[in-house]
Amino acid sequence: MSEQKLRDLILQSARETEGVGAVEESRKWGQPSFAPAKANVGSSVRIQSNDDGTQSLIFICTTGLVDTFREQYAD
Repeated sequence: MSEQKLRDLILQSARETEGVGAVEESRKWGQPSFAPAKANVGSSVRIQSNDDGTQSLIFICTTGLVDTFREQYAD
């Protein structure tokens, strides 16, 4: 998935998730970063471009998001 498609998916998910509101975009460590504008609403996410041309989503490890994704998308 391209960086632009991931960006669009992140912003769409924020719009469709009740209580998230506006998302601030910035660059952290040279990567596109997205975080809810309101404090204590959600977690930031970054898009990492890999050497093989793929993209990865990067989360703060203490959020529990990865465990939730593993439960919902076990395959």
